[in-house]
Amino acid sequence: MNFLTAFLANSIPYTGDGTAAAAQEAAAQAATTATTAANPQGGAMSGIIMVAYIIVIFVLMYLFAIKPQKKREQQLKDIQNDIKEGDWIVTSSGFYGKVCEIYDQNVIVEFGLNKGIRIPILKSEIYGNTEPNLTNKPAEEADK
Repeated sequence: MNFLTAFLANSIPYTGDGTAAAAQEAAAQAATTATTAANPQGGAMSGIIMVAYIIVIFVLMYLFAIKPQKKREQQLKDIQNDIKEGDWIVTSSGFYGKVCEIYDQNVIVEFGLNKGIRIPILKSEIYGNTEPNLTNKPAEEADK
């Protein structure tokens, strides 16, 4: 029994002669009929539409957030695995260096111009494989 049926059934005063019970039953029947007539199949259709909206939201979230992030992670992993001795790298903190030795999870990198500063870093901290631009020219002009 829903709220409308209970409200209509209890709102009819009791007269003591049994007609109130019949009136309550009629009111309950009318409320049930009105509820069914107002929404014959809307409950099933609105449920299907809601599920469809949720699925569309998840698909869009996958296409615009998760897939590009996975692609970038794969590119970064490829860069980290393709490093060779002598390559210039940039770390996640922004330092440029030249790779001297490569181990399983670590890389020995020379930082600076005096060739004596060798620091071991994790391969996972390598962010790119680019040589630093030591000129005052923009990157496009320095390449020419």
